[in-house]
Amino acid sequence: MKDALIVLGGDINANGEISLTSKSRIEKAVKIFNSGYANHLILSGKASFSKNPIPARTEAQIMKEYAVLLGVPTEKILLEEDSRDTIGNAYFVKNKFLEPNNWRDVGVVTSEYHLPRAEYIFKKVLGEQYKIEFFPAESDFLTKEELENKIAGEKTKLSIISLWRI
Repeated sequence: MKDALIVLGGDINANGEISLTSKSRIEKAVKIFNSGYANHLILSGKASFSKNPIPARTEAQIMKEYAVLLGVPTEKILLEEDSRDTIGNAYFVKNKFLEPNNWRDVGVVTSEYHLPRAEYIFKKVLGEQYKIEFFPAESDFLTKEELENKIAGEKTKLSIISLWRI
């Protein structure tokens, strides 16, 4: 059994409610969690840097409500509410939960188009002492063109971040 399953925030919609992206990630995570995969579910995200002003409720809080609705016990859910991007997701989860609890075996759930960049970042930020498994959440609510645009954007971001010396 893994120490924790980490779910990356996928934004908040204009009404301050869970986005389809976050919903998809939570649904995938709940299926994995309910199989007995991990002891804890860590929901990660404050709000994207593109959100201005910052919403009253964090992505993590909104995802928690949905996870509980889907049957995850509240006491099994941990919230990371400081991150505003994927680097922050990895950094704050590591510092707030993984290191203090000596958790080294985790899973990460994010959208399939976001997975290559998330994998790169988590491996860099967490380091070799961590065993990390990655799970793609489907984005079948996106049109083909929207998905292609997301994939292209992620490729560009990954090419830029891979130049950084982190």
